[in-house]
Amino acid sequence: MSKLLLMQGGTETEIAFSPPMPLKTLLAQSDVAFVLPCGGRGVCGKCAVEASGALSEPDAQSGAYLLCRTTALGDCRVILPDYADMTIDTGTQTKRLRQNDSAQGYGAALDIGTTTLAMRVFDLCSGACVGEATRINPQMQVAADVIGRIEAAMRGQGDALKSMLWDAIGRMAEQAAPGKPISRTVTAGNTTMLYLLNGFDPSDLSKAPFSAKHLFGTHDRIADTEFYFPPCFHAFAGADLACAILASGMCERTRCSVLCDVGTNGEIALYRNGTLITASTAAGPALEGAGISCGCASVPGAIDRVWRAGGEVCFHTIGGQKPIGVCGSGLIDLIAVLLDLGMIDETGRMERAYPLADGVALLPQDVRAIQLAKAAICAGIHTVLKKTGTDASDVQAFYAAGGFGSRIDPVSSARIGLFPRALANRTVPIGNAALDGAGTVLSDPDGERALMHLREIGTYLSLSGDADFAEFYMEDMLFA
Repeated sequence: MSKLLLMQGGTETEIAFSPPMPLKTLLAQSDVAFVLPCGGRGVCGKCAVEASGALSEPDAQSGAYLLCRTTALGDCRVILPDYADMTIDTGTQTKRLRQNDSAQGYGAALDIGTTTLAMRVFDLCSGACVGEATRINPQMQVAADVIGRIEAAMRGQGDALKSMLWDAIGRMAEQAAPGKPISRTVTAGNTTMLYLLNGFDPSDLSKAPFSAKHLFGTHDRIADTEFYFPPCFHAFAGADLACAILASGMCERTRCSVLCDVGTNGEIALYRNGTLITASTAAGPALEGAGISCGCASVPGAIDRVWRAGGEVCFHTIGGQKPIGVCGSGLIDLIAVLLDLGMIDETGRMERAYPLADGVALLPQDVRAIQLAKAAICAGIHTVLKKTGTDASDVQAFYAAGGFGSRIDPVSSARIGLFPRALANRTVPIGNAALDGAGTVLSDPDGERALMHLREIGTYLSLSGDADFAEFYMEDMLFA
């Protein structure tokens, strides 16, 4: 037997194994948080780690040890990023839900995101929050986006993807509420995540017409826990969007409002005069830092804010630590600043790299990646507005949902064209509204009926092949 000395977050762990063994397999068997942004294809270099000892040869191009390509041949040492301190939004229900004297035991609100998982556990009688837990979605070890995971499931890895989620959920429940049996869980997530959690064949999500066989709104009993899976609108507009709409309260008001959950898959909802329109657009993971040369997750040392002061470009890092990269909110700020400085023109042209800190620089190809992602989100919003005969000036509230949506600066977002400029001063950050919505359903006897009502009144607008979307996409590519 050989030994791997693993260092992560200031903790050393010794793992015994029989060589040779790929590092990604060894770490997966040891419940260690790690990410393979390109799905282990060895093309992005983002899983590079400090390592030494009996290992296979480092990557020929970068000279670094890549988790997805390195094999442990004997005793070795690896230093991993500490994802335990990653900033993951856990919603705003920090104190309690509605009190329900007839309820007993403990319940959990759960949000299964493509990148992260978040859970809150409540006393169902008092409504008090008794604990919370967050994690990197372990499926990030397989692929960074839903398309990669759908392809992996279709190649026979469906059971492994399902087990990853259920193992993580069990560990989160024990972390959030040690020794407290959870009798009911409301589980928000996009349609693909709910498919993979339930072990359903996702082949119907992989090809046109993308008509999901399962749109949930269902119950299941697993061990001693009742699970409720809220309804999805479409293959690409899931239960997370339904829960976020519920939490925002946008359909309970007479005013015209728009909600956007910005992520790898941007989900959009517009409510006006009793009509609910939903849509989705594939933005890709660039806005979350994936595929960006200096990009990183929201971990200590990530540059999360950039601004100009006294003629200088200033930045802030999470935890005040030495900068290691730039996360999504920082990327948006940085591009906005460089646009104002004339270092990036309206077409996205950037003549040379911009060094922001030691070892952290924005490259021209990074700007292009953000440009493609922001155009998809903005074009989606513009298309929904046009299809409903709504002018941006008619929108009285623009809800920015999701952990990413709550961290970005509305002014910077409008400057780069992530959102229509007219919405900048109407932006209402609502954080992890999917988790908040799940919590509301957990305590409200009418919550499930309210979600089903949203699906009944909702109409999904497909943007794929839409001429208006294509035209807006080309227009919204500009940093005008």
